[in-house]
Amino acid sequence: LGSASDAVVSGLLDLLSDPDSYPRARAAEALGNLGSASDAVVSGLLDLLSDPDSYPRALAAAALVKLGSASDAVVSGLLDLLSDPDSYPRALAAAALVKLGSASDAVVSGLLDLLSDPASSTRARAAEALGNLGSASDAVVSGLLDLLSDPDS
Repeated sequence: LGSASDAVVSGLLDLLSDPDSYPRARAAEALGNLGSASDAVVSGLLDLLSDPDSYPRALAAAALVKLGSASDAVVSGLLDLLSDPDSYPRALAAAALVKLGSASDAVVSGLLDLLSDPASSTRARAAEALGNLGSASDAVVSGLLDLLSDPDS
């Protein structure tokens, strides 16, 4: 498809509001793969971060990373996803924030909170994300050291 024609993008944007969660999620994934970071695409993906189903939320986060959009709105949406009730979107949001290069105090704080997440996979993603940020603050070092004694991590 190469140039991500307007008709294809428009059709995918329409699918973001499909009544079934699977087409919403797959449309988000496709938009990320197309690489068209237009305002309409980013806005549609941001809206999907609050979808009632976790699968579209997670794939919207992954798509935003693929698009490389690190706007304040995207970072804020991903920060909100760190407290998602489902572990899959939380873990993807943690990885996404780091891939976007966001190392703000709010991001570090959110990732530190995930070090005590009930899901071991999310704790592991948060630890990896903190390591990739390269922050050696006392809070980060302490949080990572505490995680070493976690039998599930």
